[in-house]
Amino acid sequence: MSTSTATNRDALLLILARISVKTSAVDPTSILPQPASRLLSLPTELRLLVCSYMTLSPEYTESLAFRGAYLSCRLLHQDMRNALVPEQDLVKYMASKRQLWTPAVHTNVSLGPLHPFLGLIRSLTIRIPVPTGGRWQSDCLVVLRSLYALYLDDLHVVMTGAHNNSLPYGDMKSFGPSLFMDFVRKEAVNCRKVTFTLDSLSRAEGGRAMSTVLAIHEESTNIRYHLTIVQNKEEKQVERAFKSSSRFKPECPEGGQEY
Repeated sequence: MSTSTATNRDALLLILARISVKTSAVDPTSILPQPASRLLSLPTELRLLVCSYMTLSPEYTESLAFRGAYLSCRLLHQDMRNALVPEQDLVKYMASKRQLWTPAVHTNVSLGPLHPFLGLIRSLTIRIPVPTGGRWQSDCLVVLRSLYALYLDDLHVVMTGAHNNSLPYGDMKSFGPSLFMDFVRKEAVNCRKVTFTLDSLSRAEGGRAMSTVLAIHEESTNIRYHLTIVQNKEEKQVERAFKSSSRFKPECPEGGQEY
């Protein structure tokens, strides 16, 4: 994002904070004029111009702030959908990051279903070969770093291919902190939930026989999160899911904060 664009968005956040958008008189089944709102009483062309300085793309942290405007009323919701196409922004982001990915690491990225009413991008799934040692694992981490940076509600990393000969323990225990927790400790994760699944193990008979949820507080970083471990009938870990309401950021002194 350019400096001028960031400055314009900062100014717009301040403007929106000062404009009162009253929705109590709005018919929930239709869009009615709202003369009490200085923003919504503007001509359509000007409203769309204002919306063009907003973003709903999970690439930017501002997308979380602009959700308030997006959810405030049906008219502004419609204007923002007309002016902004977050799916296209995300496609452009992924295209730019793919240029940094090693071609040998074959990946398949797919968007999860958009919210049925709000139309927001909430989840993304990537299918990636099982990361093994050396350069191959390093190349996979470059791919994952690009996705950890997104402000998603759910990122699902599905690891495909053979694992018996490539993983020391044959399951998720084989992966050290470099796969995810090192990124958390560097505050480089913006997703609310990140799930890692070994595809072949999880799809086998009895592949999801039991699960355990752990509440974890890392005192060194002051980050709280929940870890769900899914095991098969042989007690092999087939999946690990990390979830944090603070998007894996340290808690504020006064307590946790929702992001």
